[in-house]
Amino acid sequence: MKNTDTAISNEVQFKSAVDELEELLREQLDLARKGSISEVEILAGKAHKLVERVSESKFFAEPQFEERHKGLEQLYGQICLALSAQMDDVSQALARIYKGKKTITSYRDNI
Repeated sequence: MKNTDTAISNEVQFKSAVDELEELLREQLDLARKGSISEVEILAGKAHKLVERVSESKFFAEPQFEERHKGLEQLYGQICLALSAQMDDVSQALARIYKGKKTITSYRDNI
């Protein structure tokens, strides 16, 4: 992993940072789909630092970046959807657990 704490001073650094961010987002998406939420969270911290560097760069507003910007937004959207799906799965599992616990408690109280 590259150093993400320095300011971007040229277009090559900018493109490299955007490439690295895109790679991190793709990895987050893959992990989110696999249910590895703790690993997604770790990568989110790294991605956040890159987002700050990229967005603070003077190259961020240039027209040639517009297409990459849209691609990054799509990746973020896909990550959000994958995480929402994981939350739904967890919510359903918890509902089943609570229902089972309630049933067991009811049986125990009636014995």
